[in-house]
Amino acid sequence: MPNRFHVMSWLEGLTQDNWRQYHSDNEVQEIARRALALLEEQEPVKPRWTHPTVDKNVMMCGSCGIEIPLGRPNYCPWCGRRINWDE
Repeated sequence: MPNRFHVMSWLEGLTQDNWRQYHSDNEVQEIARRALALLEEQEPVKPRWTHPTVDKNVMMCGSCGIEIPLGRPNYCPWCGRRINWDE
């Protein structure tokens, strides 16, 4: 998957007045899909409870499943996704 730098440069290209000379409709749709995927990766995830017999002060990252202490940290130490502790 292309990284953030690639997707941002593609989006920059679409801001030019002559973008239709360089991109087909299918390419524009693919650029939009890739940009949305990057935005979705930045959305915070809700933590999940671990197995009931496990320590009650530990939850799991809603993205990668690594155990994280309840209420801390704001980001998963393994995958880097922001943790939404609200609700």
